[in-house]
Amino acid sequence: KVPMEEFELNIKTIIAEARKCTNNVLLLGFTRAQTKDSIPFLWKENKYYDNRTINKYDEKLKEICKEEKVHYFSLSKLIKKCEYKDGLHPDNNGHEAISKAVYEKVHELFINKKKGEKIWIENYYYQM
Repeated sequence: KVPMEEFELNIKTIIAEARKCTNNVLLLGFTRAQTKDSIPFLWKENKYYDNRTINKYDEKLKEICKEEKVHYFSLSKLIKKCEYKDGLHPDNNGHEAISKAVYEKVHELFINKKKGEKIWIENYYYQM
């Protein structure tokens, strides 16, 4: 787990790097763990993924996006419980649901942009 202050600095650095290429920045929120209990880390004893912690980081991400005036898109309720392969990571259907939703969001936000203008989503640049 990255400390919150380091997470904030990392996100702001990502946004600054993206802005070197475009002002059309979209950050995606986090998916949630889909089990009743926490999901243990495989590499550390007594460490778990839990929605309470995921929610804190997602809220911080949303706050940073608002502060930095970039777009935020929540994934928290996008994927159905059956679309997870291990309770934490989306399966192929979950990834397809994310892909379709992000595609629609990009068109909603950036469809009126000039043809040829770049947009930045997570770690990828796209040419409009």
